[in-house]
Amino acid sequence: MRAFVVERYGDAETVRARDVPDPAVGENDVLVRVHAASVNPLDLKIRSGDLKVILPYRAPFVLGNDLAGTVTASWRTCGRARKSSSTPAPAGSAPSPSSWRSTSAPMSPPRRAARRPIW
Repeated sequence: MRAFVVERYGDAETVRARDVPDPAVGENDVLVRVHAASVNPLDLKIRSGDLKVILPYRAPFVLGNDLAGTVTASWRTCGRARKSSSTPAPAGSAPSPSSWRSTSAPMSPPRRAARRPIW
């Protein structure tokens, strides 16, 4: 999958798009193909290193806190997060810095996944 990888703390020049391995779907995970993702102020502060005392990331790392996409795989215990369902994943969905990805297919804890509203 493709990901925007932060190679070291710093400005936008430290971020590169590159291929990374697909994450494995664990017992409490779903895999989501991203259709839209945001970069918010928290991501910018993490990338710059302003928050490394309280949110320590080890380079290289991938940022991302909000997205919308389609569930492509889910563990059998995921309940409401069904394969092929559309889902937003709100800010704060990341269980840890290493497991959340602004990519083509990030992991999301199923308790944070929800069905897309129908307008």
